Amino acid sequence: MDYQIKSKETIVKTPILDVQGLTVLNPQKYELKRIVVKKPGAVVVVPITQDNQVVLVKQWRAGTEKYMLELPAGVIDPGESPEITAQRELREEIGYKSENLVFLGQSYVSPGYLTEKFHFFLARNLEYSPLPPDEHEDLEILTMDFQQALNSHQVKEDVKSWLGLLAAEKHLKI
Repeated sequence: MDYQIKSKETIVKTPILDVQGLTVLNPQKYELKRIVVKKPGAVVVVPITQDNQVVLVKQWRAGTEKYMLELPAGVIDPGESPEITAQRELREEIGYKSENLVFLGQSYVSPGYLTEKFHFFLARNLEYSPLPPDEHEDLEILTMDFQQALNSHQVKEDVKSWLGLLAAEKHLKI
């Protein structure tokens, strides 16, 4: 016997996430209470310039209450593929699209309580093609040598950015 969901109750519903209370029966028939945050998937893009510079964004994040140095990233809109989201986020956040977008893999953020999955992409052959940024975003665009970014304490503070760079390094064999 596997785990069985006995009941689900929506505790909080917001435009960007839902919090559910679950009652689960484990294989030994013990009743477990769990909280699950349901959140759409997101993309993380590693944009690399012709001279192996990584394009990063610096933005203030409420969860840390400070500025973070991150790869471009964003939530997948309903009906949108991760590839389309990756191109949109590149254009909104750094003003470029990629003529060479490579899927690097995907990973759950924290599967113990969160449904969100990151889809990682490498973006090369960047071409200027800006879209207006999201009205709530105040981003500073920075470039950094790939190895410097990979070893940067600031970048490592954001797990999605660090993991994206590690996946890109493996793909690029830098």
